[in-house]
Amino acid sequence: MRLTVSDITIDLGTKPAKRVLDSVSFEAHDREFLSLLGASGAGKSTLLKIIAGILVQDGGSVSFDGRAIDGVASHKRNVGYVFQDMRLFPNMNVEENVAFPCKMRGMKKPARLDRARELLSHVQLDGFGKREVSSLSGGQQQRVALARALAATPQVLLLDEPFSGLDEHLRDDMRSLVLKLHREFGMTTIMVTHDAIEAIEMSDRIVYLSGGRVEQQGMPDELFEHPATSEIAACFGGCSTIAGAVEGGVFSAGPLSLPAQGVRCGSATAVIRQNAAFIDEGMPPVFSVRCCVYRGSTHLVRIDLGDQTLTVPSSSPISAGCLVGVAFDEAGVFVYPGRGGDDGDR
Repeated sequence: MRLTVSDITIDLGTKPAKRVLDSVSFEAHDREFLSLLGASGAGKSTLLKIIAGILVQDGGSVSFDGRAIDGVASHKRNVGYVFQDMRLFPNMNVEENVAFPCKMRGMKKPARLDRARELLSHVQLDGFGKREVSSLSGGQQQRVALARALAATPQVLLLDEPFSGLDEHLRDDMRSLVLKLHREFGMTTIMVTHDAIEAIEMSDRIVYLSGGRVEQQGMPDELFEHPATSEIAACFGGCSTIAGAVEGGVFSAGPLSLPAQGVRCGSATAVIRQNAAFIDEGMPPVFSVRCCVYRGSTHLVRIDLGDQTLTVPSSSPISAGCLVGVAFDEAGVFVYPGRGGDDGDR
């Protein structure tokens, strides 16, 4: 099922109302796994609720296979929704929770309970049907919520930060399970996340939201290798974000100089990925080491740039106060005009 979001705008709050989404547009192709990525407050969950019909937008339209559904009630949109807080019904056991959407569609009790047991098998919870939801672990409750979202065979599956409350090893398990079910059920899936690594690992395409607007959309490697803004460049983690200035195609911040061809002169922001910076004895030792921290397989050298810090990995510890030379791989260095980098090219 193809999902199209066209110029969605919504204001929330009162006196004055806050523009939460501003002319947001994108398309999710049939059976595609698409992530809405961005920092907290970007408008991602609000957008998901509009797609589901839980919130009504002030402007724009949502379409399924080219048909506008803006006037269609939430329970008639054939959408499965996994909330961040799961929202399981405490007065129902596990199989009753999973069967609830089928009950709302008028399915007879034996058939809906059979459907619930089938889905519990899909999410690796065979034999859990009669248990109380309060007796389950967080990961098990998340699997129940996922099974419930799939119960009515939705055309679109919406996931709102589905793994945020889980430990890391449980998150990995759930990511694999969600991708498996996405393929098996052949649904169009939209996932909200603030975890960029999660987005690039799971998604066919990513839509990056910031301040209620779409900043960039494309395949995961496009956003990672060619981020449109400093915010997007930095969201993938392990980066140093440095404020400085560009003059004559060179970015400078204290002793730091980086190529910045095509970036207009004036204040600028550089985002430097840790794996793009190297301690190099062949370079002039102009950088002063503030401190060095042990990080398991490597050491992270914190370099003084006035009131800013550049982080560079090192295979061995380096003492505070030492002067070192640093080299850079341009593929992991991004420079944007302006302190926020909101309108620039690499």
